Amino acid sequence: MTGVRRCDKVPIAVAAYRASVHEATGYTPNWLMFFRETRAPLDVVVGILPGEQRSYESVDQFVAERQQTMTEVNSVVRAASCGTTEKELRCSSQADAV
Repeated sequence: MTGVRRCDKVPIAVAAYRASVHEATGYTPNWLMFFRETRAPLDVVVGILPGEQRSYESVDQFVAERQQTMTEVNSVVRAASCGTTEKELRCSSQADAV
């Protein structure tokens, strides 16, 4: 690693981590946080694939679809995260606290 400090590689490693599907949830951290995947430089050069771009008739439609997606993803992730007895107890106590 001549001329490059290790800390210069951290953003690349973090981007790769956030773009990787995690076994526990079945989703990438990007999807769980932003409800979309990030685009790599090659994606920008090639362009958006047909059917990938969404358009909405109103802000209300956008919000309703986002809320539906958030609810579905939350259910799937909670189910995947609460697989063991210890985790189930923690998840149910956290759910009761909310």
